[in-house]
Amino acid sequence: MVRSAFDEATGDVVAEWMEADVDEPGHEILNDDEIVVDIVDGANDVREDSSDEEDSVDEPKVSPGEAFSALDVSLRWLEQSHADPCHLLLVKKWRDEAAKIRFNTMKQSNLFSYFKRQGN
Repeated sequence: MVRSAFDEATGDVVAEWMEADVDEPGHEILNDDEIVVDIVDGANDVREDSSDEEDSVDEPKVSPGEAFSALDVSLRWLEQSHADPCHLLLVKKWRDEAAKIRFNTMKQSNLFSYFKRQGN
């Protein structure tokens, strides 16, 4: 008769195994700062790889207005396709950020914005 290692497992042994896995989720847990560092490092790696190519073409920069329009259309499409609410929130956040940047670049600065207020 063939016996497996699980034949000798008792309830206490199984409970011990389960408690051992409580602190180990099976994946790396990062805080916000560590996520940003990982993304920036990855972006730097991509820039280094792309700078090695001799045939690189400089693409024109996308204006904040174009970014807002594209994200607004993307958001409407996602809403129509009944996308995941988390994805909708993410695209809304990007669209709102593009709107802020667009507004700040279009807004005329007043004279006082160029002077910093000294301590009272």
